[in-house]
Amino acid sequence: MENGELIKKLVLLTGMLGIPVFSLWAYDAETTHPALTQEIIQLFEHQFPHYQLTETEKAVLEQGSQEEDSPNLRCLAHFYDPIYEEGLFNNISAKHWAQSPQAQGLLDIKYNFLLGNFSQELFKAKTDFSFGRAVYEYVYGDKLRGLESLGHILHLIEDMAVPPHTRNDSHALGSPYEEYAKRWTKDTISVTEKLLAEEKMAYLYDNLDDYFYHLALFTNQNFFSEDTILVEKYLEPIISYEKKETLSDGVEHTFGFNKINSRLIEIEKNGEFDFLKRLEKQDIFIFGDIDNLIFTDYWSALSKEAVLYGAGVMKLFFDKVEEEQQTLVLYNKNKSGVGGVAAKVMEGIKKTLAVVSSLTEKVQKSVSKINSQDLMANLNQSEKMKRKGRRKEKQRKRK
Repeated sequence: MENGELIKKLVLLTGMLGIPVFSLWAYDAETTHPALTQEIIQLFEHQFPHYQLTETEKAVLEQGSQEEDSPNLRCLAHFYDPIYEEGLFNNISAKHWAQSPQAQGLLDIKYNFLLGNFSQELFKAKTDFSFGRAVYEYVYGDKLRGLESLGHILHLIEDMAVPPHTRNDSHALGSPYEEYAKRWTKDTISVTEKLLAEEKMAYLYDNLDDYFYHLALFTNQNFFSEDTILVEKYLEPIISYEKKETLSDGVEHTFGFNKINSRLIEIEKNGEFDFLKRLEKQDIFIFGDIDNLIFTDYWSALSKEAVLYGAGVMKLFFDKVEEEQQTLVLYNKNKSGVGGVAAKVMEGIKKTLAVVSSLTEKVQKSVSKINSQDLMANLNQSEKMKRKGRRKEKQRKRK
């Protein structure tokens, strides 16, 4: 997708939706995201003890995970449907947003205004917190700026553990599950402790694409969002089995469970018989219950996956830092200009100059082939003809 088309889509989409962008947020930026990031750091340091971060570095990571939602327009790029490989309403996906300094740089007006400056470097936009920028800054620039960018990436990974963000559900009016998840703060969360008790370790892949894909797929195929319950678009999740439970209201409720034994939905059985259609009326599916058992199960499974994948992304980051120190790939890419825009402009100028030079050379060659004596003879002949014409005119007047 061209950068121009991207920014048009972002702006048009905001207007077309006719809703505040903040309603597209996933986990709460002030509570849930820093809490999950805290847990990711803990698991990472436990599994890879030779990497130990200072309190300042941890705080910067958490700060980055909070600020990915600011400005609000960034939220439009926080969706990734792994089934159809697309973002919200076919906009840029979170997977690509996380790795595109050009796309993120579009939000920096001053940076874009200076595109005509051929000395402009790729990793200069203030709004760019892409994965490549994180590695580049950590190696060559400001390490804290690099960790802040990594925090932004962790935010995006955490969003892949939110069902609406992997099932292209804009949840314009909000999400009951995300509202429930706000209660988990740095003081109340305990995901890593449970993972260590279960002897779970971070998932390890050699590229960021796999982290986005596998976590988004887990979320997409195991959980509903409020507006995508048993829709035809997605084959999963399915209700694997049903179970009745008595809740705090003293009433027996029926729950549908998924294949990983999490409560998926509450089912209100409709026993009325439709004599015209000769069948029972369709059951009613309720997204949530009075004791929050459904959302507790959602959080239990999804928060663990977010931390396992997030810790793996941190390991990938430090692996890429070591790789960059050897290869200088990002260093050279940064000097090549904004995604090659400057290079393309220069290439166009060079081609134009080459054409002009070629034409000039052809004209010069053509002129050089003209015999100077022939040229003078032609001029003399032309002058003789003019004189002869004037004499004839004078003779005519005399008559």
